[in-house]
Amino acid sequence: MKHLVLTFFIGLLMLGLALPLAYAEQSINQPVAVNDQTAWSFVNSGQQLTIGKTNSVVLADLNGNGNLDILESNDFQNRRWTNNGDGSFLFLPSNYGAGGNESALADLNGDGLLDFFVARKRVLTSDTGENEVWLAVNNNSFITFQNSGQKLGNTDSRGVALADLNGDGFVDAFVANASYRGEPPTSNGNTVWFNDGNGNFSDSGQLLGISDSEAVALADLNGDGFVDAAVANGGSNNRISKVWFNDGSGNFSDSGQDLGTDWSLNVAIGDVNGDGHPDLVFGKLSGNVQLWLNNGSGVFSSGQTFADGQSVALGDLDGDDDLDLVIGKLAGVGSNQVWENDGAGNFTNSGLSLGSEVVYDIALGDVDRDGDLDILFAGNGTDEVLWFNNTPQFFEVVATIYLPMIIK
Repeated sequence: MKHLVLTFFIGLLMLGLALPLAYAEQSINQPVAVNDQTAWSFVNSGQQLTIGKTNSVVLADLNGNGNLDILESNDFQNRRWTNNGDGSFLFLPSNYGAGGNESALADLNGDGLLDFFVARKRVLTSDTGENEVWLAVNNNSFITFQNSGQKLGNTDSRGVALADLNGDGFVDAFVANASYRGEPPTSNGNTVWFNDGNGNFSDSGQLLGISDSEAVALADLNGDGFVDAAVANGGSNNRISKVWFNDGSGNFSDSGQDLGTDWSLNVAIGDVNGDGHPDLVFGKLSGNVQLWLNNGSGVFSSGQTFADGQSVALGDLDGDDDLDLVIGKLAGVGSNQVWENDGAGNFTNSGLSLGSEVVYDIALGDVDRDGDLDILFAGNGTDEVLWFNNTPQFFEVVATIYLPMIIK
């Protein structure tokens, strides 16, 4: 964020005369850039915020008190952690099912409370991989979640993103599906689930793509006002990541673009170069993290490549109104990193090394309420780590005004 800084110059003249107004007029609107923003600083909170392998995390206000809480999806148990307001978290006894590979939150039934849709993976060969919907319930101002009883799909689901896909005003779901080690039931494609407004979902009947899909992110990619999908694909074959265009009724068609041939595990969407068009960044199991730039019509060209990393997230970490990049490392490769954006989509490694844990997912949010984005890494075992952002937020002097003062 950029703040207007007014610098008041007090002139103490030996003869007690007024500071000339002409001097003030000459000094107005003379911009002075300050703070070259090199003092990147993050501090490990020291908190252990997981039990078992955590596949994904979401930061959201789950109890309506204005603090960002944690919803984690993992093989053992999907759980929540309550924020005390200062970024310290208390585990709230909870069990929202098992086998969650990713959860996405939105008000699914129109009651003003955040619910969540769980994309469930097949932990064992006997698992059916049925996705679930959990609805928030307000019990005397205590918010909990209840399983809606829906069993959606019968394959190995890896990712989910929520948005109104068919224009009826209700939040729908796009689910990225894969195959569990090649064993049946195998994925016949990604699925779209329409919401009736009460949190009940029905299959649109679409089967999108033949790849093993690992993640999905939603945004209007071609500027037609409808929410499109960017899908990270992996697996042993058909690793080409895809963009799917929405016709406005929730029907998706392949844009025909091939966005890389490496095994992608994650995708983030954001306008990194300030042209008003959402761009894409893919995290990879094999190959470098890759940026794809959008020309505004949903046509993407390859941009900068980065260090190896399987998880990616975009957010303004230094307060200069552009999106920086966080990269979560692969097993046995490097460290978790932050890349600084110059505002034109050119990134420079900040030099930070935020641990060497294997990271499966990244969530950004102001958990300690100090006005900047903190970083939560989800990993394996005890590797869910919260880093507090102590980076001085960028500001710029856009006008210096010298005011006259009368000395009596």
